[in-house]
Amino acid sequence: MKNKNYTVITFAPVQGFIEKSRKLRDLYGSSYLLSYISWVICNAAEQHNCKVISPASINVTQGMPNQIIIEGNFPENEAKSVLLKAWKCITETCREWIEKNIEVIEDEKVDYTPWRRTWDLWTKYAWEFFWVQGNIGDSISNVREN
Repeated sequence: MKNKNYTVITFAPVQGFIEKSRKLRDLYGSSYLLSYISWVICNAAEQHNCKVISPASINVTQGMPNQIIIEGNFPENEAKSVLLKAWKCITETCREWIEKNIEVIEDEKVDYTPWRRTWDLWTKYAWEFFWVQGNIGDSISNVREN
């Protein structure tokens, strides 16, 4: 452990995201999306030759925590970029599906142009991202506390 360093990553608002669920289906969907974002970050860390310590198994996209502990140097800008890219993929997929499948509401054709700015802002500013990296020899507990 003396020659290792650890990186801890988390993002928020997870509780706020989940509490918007009004049905079990909504809760499942929001939990799945959060797990997907964590899974993408874990895979990017492994591609960067880091070892994911927690969660123990990243081969599951359901029930993944939003606190990720990595052994190694996983740069902040890369980790944040991966999160934002995954979220952008989600929001663009949802926006495109809505625009394609809901063309008429109450017998009127829907113009989604005014909503583009709102989608763009939500894509860019929905998440707070927290990253900390310990010095070589710091314990996981010390890095998490930071």
